[in-house]
Order: sequence, then structure tokens, then C-alpha cells
Amino acid sequence: MVGVLRPAQGWVGGTSPHDAVYVPPPPAEIPRLMEDLVQFADAADDLDAVSRAAIAHAQFEAIHPYGDGNGRLGRVLVSRILRRDSAARVLLAHLAGHPVVNSADVADLLGVSERTGRTALEKLAEHSVLTEIEVRTGQVGRARRWYAAESLIRLWGPTGR
Repeated sequence: MVGVLRPAQGWVGGTSPHDAVYVPPPPAEIPRLMEDLVQFADAADDLDAVSRAAIAHAQFEAIHPYGDGNGRLGRVLVSRILRRDSAARVLLAHLAGHPVVNSADVADLLGVSERTGRTALEKLAEHSVLTEIEVRTGQVGRARRWYAAESLIRLWGPTGR
């Protein structure tokens, strides 16, 4: 079944697990292993995107969580990781025209999810490219986190021209 974790022991090659080329973990282990994979794939640390994508892809294929489609989904996982990490780099080019942004702005600018936008903003803030600022909107509800490229704003300010 598509989208459902495999309920039975799987194997790759051969006619049974006894003569298989590879036997993935048993079904009972899949939820825990997938949770670990998601945490690794979404981690914000110093590991570069290409290495993270390669490791996550190998981990996903080793888990082999579905009865069919593991190869296709593994490639989607690689694309997701590479795109998410590159969002911070792409955002750099947009900061000149949008020096104050939030995750919704980034999602619109780059065509990514708000979560990916938030990750890009946080990554640039970690490297002191952006600074989190307080913006009072007067609206009820969850406040958005705003970020500013303060060095660009200072460059363009009255004293920086």
C-alpha cells in the first residue's frame, strides 16, 4: 500500500529473507527509525547539505519503510534536504530588496514552505547576517518572528549614503 509503512518483513533480491541481498529492519522498528531519520534530516547543525542528504538517503534506503516506492521517496528526501539548505543562500540575493522579512515573506519570495523559510532565517541569524527584531502589529494571535539585515539598512540609511 502506498503511504503506509510496511506491515511485514521485507527483503531486497532473492525469494525470501534467507537468500536476500538485503534484509531491512523488522516492521516494529520502522516508526522509531523513521523518527530518528526525520530528526537527522531536519537538524540545524554544521553538517553541509550534500553530506546530510547522502546520509539521510542511505538511512532511508536501509530502513526501506514501504513495500514499494522507497527509491522514489528517497530521491524526494534528497531534493527536500538540498532545497531547504539552499534557501538560506538564495535568500541572501533577495535581502537587498527585502531587508526586513518573516518566514511568510521568505516562503512567498522563494516558493518554499514557511518552515523552510523559518529555517533559512534562523540559519542567517546564526551567522549574524540577520538580526531578529521586535515588530508590533497590534494583531491578536501568534506573533511572527521578524528578521532584519541591519548592516544593509545602515548602509542605505541617511548616514551611510
